[in-house]
Amino acid sequence: MNNSLPGKYSLLTVIVNRSKAQRVLNYAKVIGIKRYTSLMGHGTVPNAILKMLELGDINKEVLLFVIWAAQEKEMLDAFNTKFSFEKRNTGIIFSVSLSSCLGITHKAPPHTDLPAENKSGIVGIFTVVDKGMGEEIIAISNEDACFGGTIMPAHGSADHSHKIFTLSVQAEKETVLMLVPAGKVASVRNKLMDNHNFKKANSGIFFTFDVNAFYGLAKNTSDGTEVKSEETGPQYDAIWAVVPSGKDVAVIESAEKGGSTGGTIFHARGSHVVEHGFFLSALEPEKELVMLIAKREDAEAISHSINEDLRLDDPGTGVLFVFPIGNPTGLFVK
Repeated sequence: MNNSLPGKYSLLTVIVNRSKAQRVLNYAKVIGIKRYTSLMGHGTVPNAILKMLELGDINKEVLLFVIWAAQEKEMLDAFNTKFSFEKRNTGIIFSVSLSSCLGITHKAPPHTDLPAENKSGIVGIFTVVDKGMGEEIIAISNEDACFGGTIMPAHGSADHSHKIFTLSVQAEKETVLMLVPAGKVASVRNKLMDNHNFKKANSGIFFTFDVNAFYGLAKNTSDGTEVKSEETGPQYDAIWAVVPSGKDVAVIESAEKGGSTGGTIFHARGSHVVEHGFFLSALEPEKELVMLIAKREDAEAISHSINEDLRLDDPGTGVLFVFPIGNPTGLFVK
């Protein structure tokens, strides 16, 4: 499938105060982005470090847009010009390269100029922990640096939940998203390993991902360290599937057929544009975002299984995208 070819798509993430989210979504439609996924969260940053990461302790909305890779710089600049993310307390926008994408109706052109090699000096850190632990994760990470972060509620997949009278009781989770200078990643990881043992079964998940470009962090946030992969063991990918509400179990079951061992589920809302003759209408149904972590050699089989079972090529059935991750800890993969 042409739309699953690597390098053709990027994930644009915007984090803003919830009161500002609709303005961002409206502008996204103006510049041609017809589809989004929205997650609720809250920022947690001590006042002393606000100038390093422009997030306060306030309700946030995390907006995800899948765009053509060739449009990445244009879109980043357009959003920044409109919303002045370089000013304090206005929000954050960053981009991540996707290695594959399924279910996208706006196919990327066959020949495109891809984004330049990542020289942002910024790395994303993503953790999944039990409910109530998110602020502790951020506090530990900020002991010798100033990053802040965004906490989003989630729950574990049903295959790992307890069952009472055949009813699933799913563990409530919190996910923490932080952007940090590349040179600080090892220090943050070591502190989290010392204070929160991710290697212990069911204690949580930790992984990193490269950030191509960003606006909204203080100019001195990046320490100039080049992002390099030092991993010699198995390589891993994150698979994110956005599907209509109630389809999360189907995604998990389909992924298991491809070799997955469970996932993390977020409640979300989304939009896609539907044609009615000469008119366009935007639908904003409830969504579920299912996050799976898999060895790279298994990611294609898992993605294919989900795509076939949920018919992602049909309009309105969902979208799936994959991106490489590093430093995975807390995974118990067969």
